[in-house]
Amino acid sequence: MNMIVNPKDPIVRYAILEAHKFICYYSKNVLNMFNMTIDHIIPTSCKGELKEIEASMKKRNNDFEFNHLYNLVPATWDINNLKGDQYDAEFAILLINKAKEKAKGILKRIDQLRKFKDFEKYLSMISSYLINSNDPKQEMLKFFDLLPDQFGPFEELKEVTDHTYFRSQSSVKIMASLPQEFRQCGSCCFEFRSAFISDCMITLNHKQIIEQLFVGLNTAHNYEKRGFVDSKHYRLSNMYYIQLGNNRFLLNGTEVDELCKIIDDFGEVYISRFKAIEENWGTLSFNKFNPVTYSVKLVKIKRCLWKKMMDFSWEFDFQNGVSEWHIFNRRSGSIMIYRNHTVFADLEPEKADSYHDESYMNPDDTLWIVWKRYENPIPDADTSWSAEQTYSWLTEKFIPYVIYYYDYVKKKKSLFEITPKFEFFLKEEFKSEHIILDTGVAVNKRFINGYFENIQHANDLLGEIYALQLFLNSNPKINISNEEIRNIFFGIRDVLLNIEIPDYSYDYIGKKIAGSNKGKHFNQTDVIALIKSKLEHNDDDVSLGYIEGLLKCYIEALKSKSSLTHLKKPVIYELINLLKSIWNKYYLVNYIVRIGGKNV
Repeated sequence: MNMIVNPKDPIVRYAILEAHKFICYYSKNVLNMFNMTIDHIIPTSCKGELKEIEASMKKRNNDFEFNHLYNLVPATWDINNLKGDQYDAEFAILLINKAKEKAKGILKRIDQLRKFKDFEKYLSMISSYLINSNDPKQEMLKFFDLLPDQFGPFEELKEVTDHTYFRSQSSVKIMASLPQEFRQCGSCCFEFRSAFISDCMITLNHKQIIEQLFVGLNTAHNYEKRGFVDSKHYRLSNMYYIQLGNNRFLLNGTEVDELCKIIDDFGEVYISRFKAIEENWGTLSFNKFNPVTYSVKLVKIKRCLWKKMMDFSWEFDFQNGVSEWHIFNRRSGSIMIYRNHTVFADLEPEKADSYHDESYMNPDDTLWIVWKRYENPIPDADTSWSAEQTYSWLTEKFIPYVIYYYDYVKKKKSLFEITPKFEFFLKEEFKSEHIILDTGVAVNKRFINGYFENIQHANDLLGEIYALQLFLNSNPKINISNEEIRNIFFGIRDVLLNIEIPDYSYDYIGKKIAGSNKGKHFNQTDVIALIKSKLEHNDDDVSLGYIEGLLKCYIEALKSKSSLTHLKKPVIYELINLLKSIWNKYYLVNYIVRIGGKNV
């Protein structure tokens, strides 16, 4: 076993120091890598006789060498200088025999350190961090203070309640407040094991959660589509700059993977919680949703109609009578539907001055009526109306009756004029399309998962695939897997085998799949053969632009007259199943945009 080493090698020096428990071999003073020196028990510059030392070593079947581990021990600079080239042979033999006890262990430790591939990388990380810090000495002290007290990973845990979310991996921990029925949106707080950020707690509000954490959700960080992964370190290959809120710091690849795993799980819980509240309040059916005030825009009407509705609510205040219409609590600027100490709904105009109808004050003579959830203060009170209930009452009963009331009941009539019944007016005369200028109802149901599974006709399928194509065009952070690309090809093949399309459509589809507008012209046989080739040879580097082009192939085929009659329901259901995972991404991203408040 060769125990001759180089005492200037940092690994050798560290292994010797560690074996002697970071203390001087002679004085027992505490040492570190910065204030230590490696002492030769028998100095290399000795001028004395070595016969006694060599004889003693031969008795143990060892030859004496100055750089043998038997002869190397850690010492302070002062003692090393004091010794110089002097030694006592008898005492030196005693010291060498004592040092020999640790030699095999030191040699094994040196071998371990040399096999530790990341040793130099982590030293480079620490060096880079210290060099670029404002106070390297202070940061070094912080780093060493951290190790003894906080050594070891976080415990892996997950706890979810109706109000909170907690999860920890070995290097990252999140504590979050989930969205509540009558509170502000949720928030979260991160802690990290990394020495670079270990003394910080990073808090994000709802807007930051949506705009940073949930961008690129369920996507591997190496695709560079995560909203919080800023970039790779310019020199350290496995280090990434992370941006959370206003905080920017470094994490290694393993730590980033754990962070992504936690955020994906948190995202599923957070979004599900938000959606459950929306389902409870019936707001999912409306496009224009405000997540902070938890309100939706119901209908768009003329300002003059809103003024009549306000006047009606004042006249039919609940204290003024007991008819079925005396259900309002007189208020300024809004209409509160109130009965038996219960607020059923509180309707507000989109703008504070919107009860005016004078055109010179409001050039835009229209307004949106806004519904906002309302918490009744009395515990046993009836439940407030949902947005869907309020919309139905507003459009089917209240607005028609207000028009009927002012046009017929309140209007001065001649002696022989008869007021028609409200039911007759509603059936024969009321035309909602002339009164209600627009509604907030989500026509394409893009916030409701599973809507696409109910598609039964080629026209509806065409509309949804067209929406998918536009979605990919406007969302470069979306990642489409190889399996999903294969399913897109399978779907194109199924469509082409079940309908007839013009020759120019085959040529268009073939060029989209080939990725070029030049070269040969394609017929049905060519396109099917090209799809087969693509399925046999997966291409890992496929751009979103190319995938968008594949969806245009569906659109080109489905817009033909043949698809309306020849594309049967079993084929449509198969296409839905093939594209299901992409549709789920479509709904997820649109819902994240929705609860981010960008569609208000």
